[in-house]
Amino acid sequence: MPRIRVVSASRVVACTLVLAGCGSEQSAAAPEPTSAPAKAPAPKPSPDTAPPGLKNINKLVIGGDNKDPQMGLFALRAADATQVSAAMKQGLRAAYELAMTRADKAWTGKRNFCSDAVRQTIGYYGIDGMLDDKEWAQWRKDSFAKIKAVHFKAILELHEEMIGEHDPQGCEDSLRTYVEALRYAATNKLELLNFGF
Repeated sequence: MPRIRVVSASRVVACTLVLAGCGSEQSAAAPEPTSAPAKAPAPKPSPDTAPPGLKNINKLVIGGDNKDPQMGLFALRAADATQVSAAMKQGLRAAYELAMTRADKAWTGKRNFCSDAVRQTIGYYGIDGMLDDKEWAQWRKDSFAKIKAVHFKAILELHEEMIGEHDPQGCEDSLRTYVEALRYAATNKLELLNFGF
């Protein structure tokens, strides 16, 4: 079994000093450090990854190195939704750009974690044919206040768990957008896709 030999930095320095001394008869060992070395400061995010004013760098992270993450809700006719889903095999950005051109209506913009919390809490409603006609009708008539009363606490908790921030206004805005999209899709008998890149 191979062994790893550890040589302390102080011994390496001492050896270097002895060799550089050329003629010095003394080779006193360097004293061991009495305290731990100073901790290096954490590197600051580069301008490419941390726009001015952004407090939480994690808000930029989505599927790899994307400096401008986008999220969209797309209300599409069935045939267009099928084409967009197929385009995802070429990558989410390609599918996103196709959805922008094919959507009957779209709600798009910078990705934020309130949108993620809304999508993960109620996102399955209206997506992938999971609602019957009676449930769609309920989404058309329920007030925003009623929907908020049922789901908002869970959305806020999930948002805080994901990103460590409390943003009731941002999460309310995201929920309002999602409810509007569900209503629009239900009223016009469209499919709803929610994804980003």
